[in-house]
Amino acid sequence: MFEDSLIESGGRLKTKRGMTTALSFVLQVALVGVLVLVPLLFTEALPKQQLMTFLVAPPPPPPPPPPPAATPVRTVKIVQSDIMNGQLRTPTKIPEKVQMIKEEEAPPLASMGGVVGGVPGGVPGGPRPSGYEFRKASRRAS
Repeated sequence: MFEDSLIESGGRLKTKRGMTTALSFVLQVALVGVLVLVPLLFTEALPKQQLMTFLVAPPPPPPPPPPPAATPVRTVKIVQSDIMNGQLRTPTKIPEKVQMIKEEEAPPLASMGGVVGGVPGGVPGGPRPSGYEFRKASRRAS
């Protein structure tokens, strides 16, 4: 076995590899041939009674379910708004009676305390802009 793996043996070993391969091929062909021919030589009649059960028509489908009860028709009253695309539009008619709406007084505005040098309209108490300390220090130095 070790001698077979060496290249230096130079074919001095004699094997019967060709004969073994041919014999194996012949045996495998003969086995497949026997497996194919056996069902062809020994056929049996199929049982007719069992085949007839497959040929019976299936029962008819059940009748369709009755239609569902009619739902009452609801009329939806469309409420027209005087605001269209975020803008107040002119009314189409003048109401006969104008109602006065009394609202509570608006709460006082919060103090506008922000950060010195902050962004106008920014978040009160929010972070300072980047580089604020650097600019502040450079102004003091000059």
